[in-house]
Amino acid sequence: MKRGDDKAIIAEAARLLAEDLCRKDLAQDEASRDDSLQAWRVSDPRHDTRLAEMEAIWRDLGAVAAPVTARLPPTVPRRRRGMRAPTPRRAAQAGAAIAAAIAITVLTDLPLRLQADLRTNVGERRIEKLADGSRVWLDTNSAVALDFTANRRDVRLLRGRAEFEVAPDRSRPFTVDAGSGATTALGTRFIVRRQGDAADVTVTEHAVQVALDNGARARIAEGQTVRYQDNAIGAVRPANREAAMAWTRGWLVFEDARLGTVVDELARYHPGLIQLVGSDLADRRVSGSLAIDDPEEALRALEALLHLRATRIGSVVIFLHA
Repeated sequence: MKRGDDKAIIAEAARLLAEDLCRKDLAQDEASRDDSLQAWRVSDPRHDTRLAEMEAIWRDLGAVAAPVTARLPPTVPRRRRGMRAPTPRRAAQAGAAIAAAIAITVLTDLPLRLQADLRTNVGERRIEKLADGSRVWLDTNSAVALDFTANRRDVRLLRGRAEFEVAPDRSRPFTVDAGSGATTALGTRFIVRRQGDAADVTVTEHAVQVALDNGARARIAEGQTVRYQDNAIGAVRPANREAAMAWTRGWLVFEDARLGTVVDELARYHPGLIQLVGSDLADRRVSGSLAIDDPEEALRALEALLHLRATRIGSVVIFLHA
């Protein structure tokens, strides 16, 4: 199994298990549950294995859950009729599910940490000047490995997102390998975001060439973006340069985006879990800008704007609901 696939399974198992625990209380019915957890579990033997591991760790973490719930507020604001926040017991169980996911993820993350020359933790962003004079902006929870020789400059984006400002050197091509493809600079500045074997490439200055392992190629010009995945290069689309670079200045910019997408992006900067409860919420549309240096403050702005409620387990696990 590829490491990226395994981590995606762990993350999805944690999401489904935590949401399932909360959904029971939101419905005020112990027997009520969504079928999605069980359907996901039986759809692949790997799913059942990872979920069973988390449930086992969760049982061992029973003693940890009680002190976590002590940080919950003593009273909960009034909700709409028929809805209520997850009880402390369910919140503790959901928190334990997330702790289980974190425990497993830390173990699977060790090989990447050993490979990386530069990396960031969750919520961290950094700028580094490379040996050739190029600069790299690393987004939250990102990592790169460097291989510079007399003939080439190779960068492997192991995880996350990075922006590259490339120092000119025609004798040594500058190439960023991510997933199933590679991006070679034909100019100055571009952004690559890796998601498993797929990647999004956005050019903010000049141009790049994208090449896949199967030989497919495409030239991407300034102000354009493209995604490659499944051994295919997608359609080249126009990109909003300022919005694409906003994260390097501490902002996320959205225009008519799904709330689910916005929360997922914001959650990348939060050292824990931010989870929407209810699929109807995920499809609501959002436009605006959010500061990412304080994800909790940005989340409170979303709560006020969209009239959402939040149930917090300490400062780590946050459930958003109507």
